Amino acid sequence: MYQENPKARSKASLFSRARFGPGSIVFLSLIALTAILFYLFGLKTFGLVLSGVGVLFFGVKSMGRIEVSRIEERKLVGETCQVVKPVGRGQRGIVRIVKPDGTIESELWSAESVIGVGEQARVIGRRSIVLLVDPLTQ
Repeated sequence: MYQENPKARSKASLFSRARFGPGSIVFLSLIALTAILFYLFGLKTFGLVLSGVGVLFFGVKSMGRIEVSRIEERKLVGETCQVVKPVGRGQRGIVRIVKPDGTIESELWSAESVIGVGEQARVIGRRSIVLLVDPLTQ
């Protein structure tokens, strides 16, 4: 079960990527450009209304509460996994972790080794998000 560390939490800054992603920046840019064009073509009321919409959007996005925290890393070394996509030399396959009760998790992991589909393997290491597996000898 996931235990959150209260000391690991921190607030995201006002101009962070979590708050204003590419979509928000494009939206605000289009609003500002359209408002300027309306104003230049004599449609000052529409320009002011669009400016107000941009300011309102910025204000609402700024007031959202975003907290950054780290999640606890899973210990996968020593776990049993089942091969979903064959793992070959120089290529990555796909595996699923087998729970202690025998059921298979839905989460997919990249893996490196030489094992066929449907076979079971043991996780012997981990490199970032890639599991290093060896065939399970029974």
